Amino acid sequence: MGKAFIYTLDTSIEADVSFKELYEMLNKNPIEPFERFRDEIESILDRVHRVKINASFEDESKKIIVLDYTAFCELGNVNVKIIHAKSLDDGLKEFYWAREMGKLRQY
Repeated sequence: MGKAFIYTLDTSIEADVSFKELYEMLNKNPIEPFERFRDEIESILDRVHRVKINASFEDESKKIIVLDYTAFCELGNVNVKIIHAKSLDDGLKEFYWAREMGKLRQY
């Protein structure tokens, strides 16, 4: 079990989505999770003009998903992550470990 988080500009907010829902959205359309939480993301970044998914990491056994996006907004190009993990720190650690090991799915 775990929680979901939106993480950008050193700010995190909890998101209401299960591992299963997030996994299904990711595999249907990788932009869909961002769109589902656009209002929450824009509450931090203001208006987002365009979004691009950079990479994702999934570990079904640990119930971890990390989606890495670039949001193009008034502040410039801003990194946004949507994470499902036991904790925000666990999700970030797993993502950066996977990046170092070359285990990210690139888009």
